[in-house]
This record gives sequence, structure tokens and C-alpha cells, in this order.
Amino acid sequence: MPLFLAPPFWGRLLHALPGSLASGGSLPAFSWPLGSLARRVLDEQSPWGSLGPAWAEHIADGVALAGWALVWGAWAVSGVMLSIIDARERRLPRPVIWGAARVLGLGLVLVVAGTGDPWPLLGGALGAILAGGGLALARRAAALGAGDVRYAGFLGAVLGPDGLGHVVAGLACAFAGAGFRAAWLVFVRRAPPGTRLALGPYLFAGSAFPLVLLP
Repeated sequence: MPLFLAPPFWGRLLHALPGSLASGGSLPAFSWPLGSLARRVLDEQSPWGSLGPAWAEHIADGVALAGWALVWGAWAVSGVMLSIIDARERRLPRPVIWGAARVLGLGLVLVVAGTGDPWPLLGGALGAILAGGGLALARRAAALGAGDVRYAGFLGAVLGPDGLGHVVAGLACAFAGAGFRAAWLVFVRRAPPGTRLALGPYLFAGSAFPLVLLP
């Protein structure tokens, strides 16, 4: 039976989830397929046994590192692209966001497979729901576009593995920066109050704050 269908998996997950949500920490390590497969392949009784069991750890670490590289690459490349497009055209193209989300999802799966810890994938999903759902609820009142909601969900998935507090901090920084910019446009440059502000660059910059400065 696959691990995620086994009742003990869900029992341990639900038991550990409240503490992880509160602290932003990792869930207890699980025996994930990749790690056990690597250890079986490199077992002393297998043809690959001469490589030693330590290679299993190196393989798992390499897979996890490749996963994080995909996560940060998707965040950085899409962030630069979407910030430029939004600043120029006041839109956040759906193909760019969904393409980056696919790369992000693949990266998180590799991280989970390499580390045996399901929290990065679970935290990413919860972060996407928190950020995307929060902006969806505020969309009408704040005059947000659908692209802003989708991009916020993507950034929530990037920040979620570090803890849901990082998601909240990223959104707070984004709206603080956008608010200061809007106030400057209205009071200094005398722009009309209804002037539309590109939110994409602020969402991207706001997400960088918790990634760089928060533990």
C-alpha cells in the first residue's frame, strides 16, 4: 500500500499538524519512498553495495537540493517577468503564473521525496490557500485583479514551507509598500485617487522580505 494511503500516515500527520502550523516548523520525518528505495538499492547485498549506504543519503540530499533549486528558480524568474509586465501593461499573464506553479509543484515534490518530510508540500498548499484566498476575499474592496489573486497564491506556496507566518509577513510587506507608493502618487504627484497601481512588483518584493530576513 502506498504510504499516503496507509492509516498510520494520516494519524501521525494529524497528530503533528497543530504544532507545525503554530511554529512553522517541520513535521516529524516519514519513511518516504525515495529514501527507502535508495537504501535498498545500495544495500550491502545488492550489486551496488560496494558504494556504501552513505550514498543513499547523498542521493536523497541531491534530490532535495534540486527541488529547492526549482522552487527558488520559479520564484525568481517568474517574479522578474511578472513585475516587468505588470509595471508596463498592468496585467499578470496567467500562462506565466501557471507555468511557474508547475515548476514550483515539481520542486516541492522533489524536496519531499528527498527529505522524507511532507511539510514543504503541505505548507505550500496551505500557504497558497491562505494568500490566494485572502486576496480573493478582499478582491472587490481593494480593486484587485484576478492575476493578483493567482500570483498571491503562487507566492503563498513559495513561502508556506517556511511557515504560515512567512506568508502573512510577505503579504503585509507587499501591501505596505503598495500603500506608501499610492499615498506618494496621490499627495506628492497629485495623481487622481482612482489611479491603478501595479501590485505585482510589490507582491514579489514583499515575498523577498521573509525569505531573506526571517528565520
